[in-house]
Amino acid sequence: MDLFEGAFNVAIVFAIGGSLLGSLIATDVKRYGRTLSGLMVLAGIVLSVSVADYFFSPVHPWLYGGVGVFCGIVSPALLDALKGMAPKAIQRLINALCNRAEKMISDSEKK
Repeated sequence: MDLFEGAFNVAIVFAIGGSLLGSLIATDVKRYGRTLSGLMVLAGIVLSVSVADYFFSPVHPWLYGGVGVFCGIVSPALLDALKGMAPKAIQRLINALCNRAEKMISDSEKK
């Protein structure tokens, strides 16, 4: 339990919240579908927490929230650019992730 107390301080929670807000604003569910949109939101969360924790001090949690919103908005565009640069590799990665997620969901439904 000590691991989670040190990992999720107030500043990190603000970064996650800001990233959720930014990702949900920037991600188009009709264009990408629910699965890919969820992956984009998750990538935005990871990006925002990483950037905020690396560059800023957790003394100012509002700054973490602002960085989270920015990273959440930028992450779908970065993923689109990556997909445009290497479409076959990204398509294989997305298919592998989606197949694994479907397998996990079907395993949990069988139980």
